[in-house]
Amino acid sequence: MLLAAEGHLPRLDVAIFTDTGWEPRAVYEHLDRLEREVAEPAGIPILRVASGNIRDDALDPTKRFASMPLHILNPGGGEGMSRRQCTVICTLLLSLVIATLSAIDEEKPVELQHELIEGRAELPRVGAVVPAEGAHPPHIVVNGYGEEIEVATAYLRDLALNDCSPLTVRSYDYGLLRWFRLLWLLGVAWGKATESEVAVLAGWLRMASNPQRQRKQPGGAAPGSVNLKTGKPALRAGYAPRTINHALSVVSGFYGFHAHQGNGPVVNPVPVNPQRRRALSHRSPLEPRPVVGRARLRRPAAAFHPRPALGRAVRSHGM
Repeated sequence: MLLAAEGHLPRLDVAIFTDTGWEPRAVYEHLDRLEREVAEPAGIPILRVASGNIRDDALDPTKRFASMPLHILNPGGGEGMSRRQCTVICTLLLSLVIATLSAIDEEKPVELQHELIEGRAELPRVGAVVPAEGAHPPHIVVNGYGEEIEVATAYLRDLALNDCSPLTVRSYDYGLLRWFRLLWLLGVAWGKATESEVAVLAGWLRMASNPQRQRKQPGGAAPGSVNLKTGKPALRAGYAPRTINHALSVVSGFYGFHAHQGNGPVVNPVPVNPQRRRALSHRSPLEPRPVVGRARLRRPAAAFHPRPALGRAVRSHGM
């Protein structure tokens, strides 16, 4: 509840305190303080549930077995332990709780995925990209507790050792941070990710606003507008198609690397187009580029034409 109230975990609908009826007074005083100073300001109700008093239950002579293990003295004076019957009672209660939570969990992730795809939910601003102690990689990804995500570091180290530029590795840092933020929000382990989570990432990037596009200076060009003098369009408010494709490439490369190491899911969660790969592999640069459909979830990106360099006219002087 504390982590959820501070924003490190997704917001809780309710926090449940199971009262045994025989807790020290300090426990109840601490619970009252948490409810007053933490839960109520965060809007998280605390539900107190109880099923009697565990001390009275243990000492009740009418019951056949005690509900908890107790150290006792046997009739002969030796030490022993009371018999307990938790198999039926506890198993039934636990099954009821699991069934209730499962019914809730089956609806909430699906609803949350729809909210993300439609742009009505945001990714939690947890984790960060921080400088690394070594040079390979120069930066690492950490979670909300400042702990290094080792599976991400292994992939980034491989990129750095393969002579990728520091800027490329840094862009992959932020791509992996965005991916892990999505997994944390959905409660999915990185090794259990499927195409469903990748589709949520692609949908969220299509609808979310890019914080890098926010104009802070008054009178600046509106995102997506065209400069009447130069004819050049300003950057759009959201994420560009190339940025979305780059995010998918980051996730695909991350899982491709770990699949080569024997880790992670068997199938890469990022969909690919086998025909496209076969058509573009081992192609001579002198041959015309074949027209092949893109993979699912990819965006059509406009062809990139580099700006021509401005040369200086060199005048030769006669002797």
